[in-house]
Amino acid sequence: MKESAEIINQKTKKILESIRNSRCSTYIETSHTLLHHTLVPSSLIEGLLRNIDNRLIGVILLKRNLAEVMFSRARLGHMTRYVNAGKYYYRGVGWIYTPNSKNASLCPIKPDKQLTQLELLAGYVLNVDNISKEFLAYYKEHPNVRIFEIKLDDLANNLEKVLGMMDFFDLEYDEKNLERIQHHGRTNQRAENKRLAQARDGVEYTLEECREVLDFYRMNI
Repeated sequence: MKESAEIINQKTKKILESIRNSRCSTYIETSHTLLHHTLVPSSLIEGLLRNIDNRLIGVILLKRNLAEVMFSRARLGHMTRYVNAGKYYYRGVGWIYTPNSKNASLCPIKPDKQLTQLELLAGYVLNVDNISKEFLAYYKEHPNVRIFEIKLDDLANNLEKVLGMMDFFDLEYDEKNLERIQHHGRTNQRAENKRLAQARDGVEYTLEECREVLDFYRMNI
């Protein structure tokens, strides 16, 4: 918890420094920092609110089918175990938390060492989903925090939803440029990383397997 608090303090400081040194009216930050601390109120948001002179903080909760998230991360080799100096570590998402870590917000169904890779990923994605729900419930009525939920597919393919998001945050934009970005932009598939992970781990999963494990984990929480 001490390490997580330090990460949040460092990120808060960097965001505030960037805002103060920027000539723009809007500063945009993409970060996993909110996932380092599951309790509300959020240390990151509260630290910003104390130092931004009553300006607004906008938060986008990007939604995606949880089984699809598991499938993508499994193909990247995330949550595969390795041992270093007698201690277990987990690739990829383990730097945020495993189901039994102190940062997790849901009760795990087993100790980490007894969970399969897909069960570890199921616990991870369900925790992330729970964090977003707790965050939304706590801050949805805050006068200085504006929260917008959007599906990943809509962000990539639904111009109307994207324009609605921009309007929600009162941002200026060029509709034709946004449409051009959607039509010609590239998505991050990380194909080479997935190929290397599969060659290293010697295992390949299906989306249906991810759905089944997710349902099992959800029923046993």
